[in-house]
This record gives sequence, C-alpha cells and structure tokens, in this order.
Amino acid sequence: MAFALWWLPDVDGWTIRFLLVVNLALTTAGIVTGYVSGFRPILTLFFCFNYCWLAVPPVYQLSVNRGIWHDPWVYQDRAAVTQALAIVAVGCAAMLLGYLRGASPSAAGDSAPAVRQKPDTISTAETRVLLFAILGALVLLPIVAPYVGGFGGFFQSRREATQALARAGGSDVSGGLNALVRTVPGALAVVAAVLSIRRVKMAPRLVSCWMLLGASLALVLVYANPLANARYKSMTALAAIVLMLFRPSSQRSGRLVAFLAVGGLLFLYPLANVFRYAAGSDDVVSSGLSAFLTGDFDGFQQIVNSVYYVNRHGHTWGLQSLSALLIFVPRSVWPGKATPTNELVAQDRGYDFLNLSIPVQAELWVDLTFVGMVIALVAWGVLATRLDRLWHSEARWQPLVAFVAVAQIGLIRGPLSAAAGFAGLGALLLWIAARRRTQAAGADPDDPPRSNGRTASRPSSSP
Repeated sequence: MAFALWWLPDVDGWTIRFLLVVNLALTTAGIVTGYVSGFRPILTLFFCFNYCWLAVPPVYQLSVNRGIWHDPWVYQDRAAVTQALAIVAVGCAAMLLGYLRGASPSAAGDSAPAVRQKPDTISTAETRVLLFAILGALVLLPIVAPYVGGFGGFFQSRREATQALARAGGSDVSGGLNALVRTVPGALAVVAAVLSIRRVKMAPRLVSCWMLLGASLALVLVYANPLANARYKSMTALAAIVLMLFRPSSQRSGRLVAFLAVGGLLFLYPLANVFRYAAGSDDVVSSGLSAFLTGDFDGFQQIVNSVYYVNRHGHTWGLQSLSALLIFVPRSVWPGKATPTNELVAQDRGYDFLNLSIPVQAELWVDLTFVGMVIALVAWGVLATRLDRLWHSEARWQPLVAFVAVAQIGLIRGPLSAAAGFAGLGALLLWIAARRRTQAAGADPDDPPRSNGRTASRPSSSP
C-alpha cells in the first residue's frame, strides 16, 4: 500500500485522492480480515484481486493521467472518474459488510459449533462425481480436438486457439459451441483434480487413488494449461490444486497466501500474457510500472467507460445478469440474448478491440444500479462467510471452497457471461459431491446408520 501512496500527490483533486485512499484501505482491510483469525480463502483472494486490479493501478494511472487502449482522454472527465472510484468503494464495502454480517454470532446462531474438523469419509456421491468428471473429460477429448486444430491445438497459443475455434464457428464467447470446447472440459478436469487430491490425502497407500489423480492431472494439463486457455482458467486449476495440496488454515499460512497472491497478481500476472501470442509474434509483454498502462490492468478504465455508457444509454435493468445466468442457452434459441457488458461498453467508447474485461462492480452497476450491485455483493459476502467456515469445519467441502476461492477471480474480472459457465459448472459438481446423503432423505450424515427401517440406538452410558 505504501508504494501506491507514493504516487498520490501527483493525482489532481482532493475528492479523487480521498476515494483512492478509501479503496486502498478497504481492500487492505479485506485482505487482513481474511487471515487475521485463520485463513479464509474466499475473502482473502477476493480482496487480493481487487487490491491488485482496482485499488493500486488507478493511483498510478491517474497520477500520470494516461489511459489504456490508445484512449488518452478517458480520465479527463473528473466527475466520471469520481463516480467510478465510488463504484469500487461501494462494491468492496458491500462485500465486506456481507461477509462480516454472515460471520457475526447472531447470523451463525447461538448454537453454532466451534470450528473443528469433523470425521471424514468419502461418500458415494463424491466418488460418482469424480468418475463422471474424468470420464466426461475423456469422452469430450475426440469431440473437442477438431475444433482446436487437432490434439496439438490444446498446446498452441491462446490467439491461435481462438482463431481455430472461430473458423469452426465458435467465436461467440457465450455460445454453446464455445462452452462445449472451452468451458465444460476444463471445469470437469479441475473438479476431477481437486477431488482426486482429497482422495489421495485420505488413502495415500491405495494405488487406485494415485491412478485417478494421475488421470485428472493429465486432463488438467490438456484442458486448463496456460498456453491455450484464459489466465483465470489455468490460474483456477493451479491455485485450487495448490490449496488442496497444502490446505492452509492458520493465520501464518493465510498471511503467506495473501503475500504470494498480491505479489503474483501485481508482478507475474502480466507476464502470463506471453502464452497469448504465437511464437515469433511482435507483441510485447510489459512488466514493471509500464504494465499498469496495459490491458492487464484495464479494470478501472472500464468502470469509467461504464459510467460514460450509462450516462448516454441508461441502465440495462437485469438483462445482462439474466444472460450470464443462462450462459448455455445459444443465441439461435434466444435471439434477444444480451451482448456481454464489456463489448457494449467498449463499442460505446469506440474501441475496435472488444474482448476486454469488465469488473463485476461495474457490470452489476450498469445492469442493476447501485441498489442491485449492493444487494448482489452483500449476498456474495454472506455466501463467502459460510463457505470459508466450511473450509475449517468439514473436509468434504474443501474442494468446493478451494475452487470457488480462485474461480471467483474470473467473475470479478468479468464479463460474467464469459466466466459464469466455468465457475458455475465446477461449483455445482463440487457441491453435489460434498452434499452427502444418507439412505433416508434429509437424514443427518452424522447420525448412526439405519437398519430395517429403524435407527440403530447408540450405546447407553448408564448401567
């Protein structure tokens, strides 16, 4: 935070400086809250990404008064800049408020148990989801390969992979073919990997567990490698696997995760762009302060552009969010399906390159106004509280928490229509795997087994 404050005196306007400090303080508070009383994966990574993407870069961009995408005038309207900073602040505050509200004793209930690890077993549902994910990814392999230019297409650059898919008719980021090729196989592979790791940790001597893990990691290498895939997908795969391997839970390990996440997002994240370009390309990958003036950190500029869009066209009143939720519905079935918000905003600004990010705060604000954005992010915070609590209390939920903690970065970066399919499918399968059911519907999994329609009695301690 200190080095960002170094640029603050060069920013024009006391109101803008104040809001920049507020955003730095809010995101820093979120990060610290995420580890001070034990590692909370979802909260920590939510605010690590917001800090590195929407809190630090705007300070530098406004201090030199330079925009991205050859748009030198984007920050000239100080009222739009001020409103964009307020959108970031309100969005981050809403998420943190929801999280703290969900973590309060009254929200948890007076009878909420202390955080403790319950006895762990592998359920039938978890085994079925694991096998479904592995077999599904294997079955899709010969189906997907022709659309990426053959098996070697899984290991070409992202630009080449995109061009191959476009030639096959899958250029629509929210289309069914694009989902089949890019979304479903990767989600299945990551789900298989995190479930396999959990199984190996529980039964390290079983050869079958190691065989399942080997198959899962091979599928991750094919479907979620950083060469041909968006960074948030390959990052979700790698980081979720690491979280499941080490399962950090203490304050010390949480602080280490936060430190590595901030360092990686600020300094290594831009370098991953090297995988986007084909060998021999003239494109340059930026690093250092110059990276803050590239598309890797275009989030705040896109919020400013969103303010311009709403000033000219008004809010979209739920259509964008509905289209993101119904991501798998093709446009041939739903002709009125919304154009992704990032494209609307970029077109309105006159950019010729439309595949840009759009922060979730801006996307929700464009679609649902401040009221809808606050409600959505408070709900996000409440849900994150419950999942982070399960990270410590029940091991069967850890694959879901690890996946959601990292996959949410794609949702934060946006657009929702591009990230919702991958995050939603993976989370759904892991939720099914963790939601253990006994033979009697609704029975508590910790209850003793039923026999002949009757609950077996517990041994009495009385004589």
